[in-house]
Order: sequence, then structure tokens, then C-alpha cells
Amino acid sequence: MNKVLIVEDDKIFGGKLAKKLGQNGFEANWVDNGVDAKQKIEKEKFVGIFLDLNLGKHSKIHGEGLLNEFKGKLNCPIIVMTAHDDRIPQLFDYDIYTIFRKPVEVSLLVYSIKKGIEFYYIANELESYKKIYSKKPKKVLNITSIITLVLLISTLVTVYFTNSENVILPLFLTLVILVQIIGGKNLNELQFQFQSLLLKIKTNSKSS
Repeated sequence: MNKVLIVEDDKIFGGKLAKKLGQNGFEANWVDNGVDAKQKIEKEKFVGIFLDLNLGKHSKIHGEGLLNEFKGKLNCPIIVMTAHDDRIPQLFDYDIYTIFRKPVEVSLLVYSIKKGIEFYYIANELESYKKIYSKKPKKVLNITSIITLVLLISTLVTVYFTNSENVILPLFLTLVILVQIIGGKNLNELQFQFQSLLLKIKTNSKSS
């Protein structure tokens, strides 16, 4: 889904931008006033929004009004376009990705929306990982914890009989992870630590 909303009252510029977006794989939805833009934002989902700050006298809702209406509610890059420099400092109070002073090349706008979408994708991924790791782990030694511990001990024994000089590192890490299991580390952290243990063992074995 690559739907992009263009809120622009200049028909020539809006048409050029919509055409350029279409050539780059986007589905451009173009409106020339704030009322139609508000309705579209409420009913549809967009990966990005181009917003002209001044939509002309015929528009009952202007760009800044839309920014205020949807402040903190949109999870996509908003690219603001304006010919009025005096309004730019106030715009940073809103949830916008970047600002361009008109006139601006449509190719630059398309490039910016691509980068903005990438930025929001990474930010959302980081937020989801943050939610996973922020959950309080259960302080119960379940079957998963037991299996993890058995694997660690098996690794320790194998390393001991193949190369006794490298036994200190896995022994130390095994004891650390055992304490963490009892303390209630969650499954994702245990898997990450177990993979780190194997990597360190392999690296240590090659260097000896």
C-alpha cells in the first residue's frame, strides 16, 4: 500500500507532483482544500502526506489547521511546503518530517517522501522491539529455561573435551546465564545470549 496524500491548491504544481509520484510507484491522492484533506485522512491510511501550508481563500481549513487537528495522531511522514518563511519556526511544534520552501522541485519531494517512509519504518520497528523487551519477565524456571540450560551445559562439556584452554569463557557465561534464568530473563534475551555464547566460543577456538 503506497497511497500518498497531496494537499495542494496549485493545480499545475499538484498535477506535476502526482504524476511524478505515480512514476515512482506511489498512488497519489490529490485534494485542493483542507476540508477534503481532513475527510480523507480520517477515512483512509497514507504512507505519507504532502501539505501546502496556505491553501488559498476558498479553503475553510488551511495547512496549519490540519497539523493542529491531527497532531500526534498520524504515523507517517508529513512534508510541508510553504512560500512564507515567517511561519517556518512555528511549524516545528507539529509532527512534521521536513519543510520545503516553495518553489521546490518535485523530484526532491519524491526523494524526501521515500526517505521519510524509510525513517518511519525503522522508528516503528524500534518501538516494537522496545515493547517486547520492556515486558516484565516471569520469574519461573519453565521448560524453555531448562532446555536452554541443558544446551549451554552441553556446549560447555563439548568445549572442555575438545579444547580445555577455552573452557573458562563458556563456563563463566553459562553461570551468568543460569543466574539470569533464575532471575527471570525473557526468552528473546536468552536466545540472543545463547547465540552470543556460541559466537564467542567459535571466535576463541579459531584464535587459539
